[in-house]
Amino acid sequence: MFQRIWGHSEMSLVFLIVAGIAVFTACTTSRSLLPEDQQRAQLLDKSLICPVCPGETIDRSQVILAKQMQVIVREQIQEGRTNAQIHQFFVDRYGERVLAAPPKEGLNLLMWIAPPVGIGLALIALYAITKSMVRRAPEAALNTSAIGSNQDIDLEAYLKLVDKELDKSGDTIHHFDRNNEEEGRNG
Repeated sequence: MFQRIWGHSEMSLVFLIVAGIAVFTACTTSRSLLPEDQQRAQLLDKSLICPVCPGETIDRSQVILAKQMQVIVREQIQEGRTNAQIHQFFVDRYGERVLAAPPKEGLNLLMWIAPPVGIGLALIALYAITKSMVRRAPEAALNTSAIGSNQDIDLEAYLKLVDKELDKSGDTIHHFDRNNEEEGRNG
């Protein structure tokens, strides 16, 4: 009744493709394939700055010194030293600038605390300024309307004065216009 659509060779090919995709996915997504010591070494490599290339960690640097530091990190891990002891080894040798993140103690603690405190104070100041501006808005509107009504009164008085002056000089303007017309005809 059912016809065979795929033969044995096509089934094998599909199986190989699916298995290949599964193996490729497992290899690229799984980080647990690395031994624990190797993962720890990689974290330490990311936490140490290369003394030759400031701002670049030893895991990214291509300098020989960085590669030597990576070897030292792995040797000290095999000797059973803690992360703090390994960090201290490099600090003793190159100074605190070798650490990617400064220690959270002493004067360095200020570098960790100052940014959040500064941002908090800036937000409080922004809130206070905004609140005072909102409170002053109705007062400013009242002052503006009072100034506007005073200006309207002054403007009306000025316009009446201008109208009076124009009425007085109206005859002179008409007379001036007639003289120009007559000169234009005669000219």
